[in-house]
Amino acid sequence: MKWAIVMAGGQGKRLWPLSRQNNPKQFLTLFGGKSLIEHTIDRIKPIVPAHRIWVITHQDYVARTRKLLKSVPAAQIIGEPEARNTAATIGLGVYLIQKRDPNAVVTVFPADHIILNKRLFAQAVLKAMKRAAHGVSHVLFGVVPTYPATAYGYIERTSKQTARQVFQVSRFIEKPHLKKAKQLFQNKKMYWQAGIFTFHINTFITSLQKTLPRHARQIQQITAHWPKGKASKMPKAHLFKQLSNISVDFGVMEKSRNIEMIPARFDWNDVGSWNALSSVWQRDQNGNAVHGSAVFLEAKHNLVRSSQRLTCLLGVNDLIVIDTDDSVLITTKHHAEQVKQLTDTLKLKI
Repeated sequence: MKWAIVMAGGQGKRLWPLSRQNNPKQFLTLFGGKSLIEHTIDRIKPIVPAHRIWVITHQDYVARTRKLLKSVPAAQIIGEPEARNTAATIGLGVYLIQKRDPNAVVTVFPADHIILNKRLFAQAVLKAMKRAAHGVSHVLFGVVPTYPATAYGYIERTSKQTARQVFQVSRFIEKPHLKKAKQLFQNKKMYWQAGIFTFHINTFITSLQKTLPRHARQIQQITAHWPKGKASKMPKAHLFKQLSNISVDFGVMEKSRNIEMIPARFDWNDVGSWNALSSVWQRDQNGNAVHGSAVFLEAKHNLVRSSQRLTCLLGVNDLIVIDTDDSVLITTKHHAEQVKQLTDTLKLKI
């Protein structure tokens, strides 16, 4: 059967000051009157029924997530005691699903992406799940880069198609510096890693056991003691905390030979910085994107979020202005991906 794991543990530091430790990115309402995680579940349900969806977040966010996602069984919205990266998160979900369905085909979704074309998205995921059901490969989605991004990981495909529009992956590249990103952008075989994974459950477990045996061993011990009802806290949480902090890309996928990629034909926005909202929020004839109340005069290509008061921009271009109850961020679009560094600086000063 088809199953889904939704990863909802991120903080989204690049969306400060709207995103905070107590209000991480997946809870933000950025469009359509719903939070990003609610949109994600709505997008998944035509593919995988709600009773076969698992949501994994931080234990501090479990109650709020259960309140938001009424259609997902509360016992399947679970919390990690601390963040140990995506290899641990996916491993946990996989072993819990295996207890229910040892022949499952699983797709992993981030909770905080924006994908508007649900029909194309569903077609692509179903194609990947059909491919993964053979049990011979992990299937990823690659997004054609539109600029030399430094906030995304990259994957390079080979020329060989293993099926129609399904390519073998030759290598993974970590988030690059700008000079490297410009080089990758010129390579037509390079794609952004969309963060969506599909696999037969046995394929993933075999890979995890080979590449990260400690992860496999200790997560299996944790899930062996998992209660049948709602778990308020993870059993044997100390075993989870001991796991190395490593992503599934570099802990598992990079070391596996059976990786395939499907080019994403659906729109994809991981909301990795404020710039990502320029294509989502309403824009005027001068390219100014607004969420809230703003007035522009001789101003072009700005992005403003101002729900509490009127914000006016005069004679400026390419600025980002984010106004909240207690903080205001003003930066250029060029510096949008450095907001995370600003939040790290703020932690030192507070």
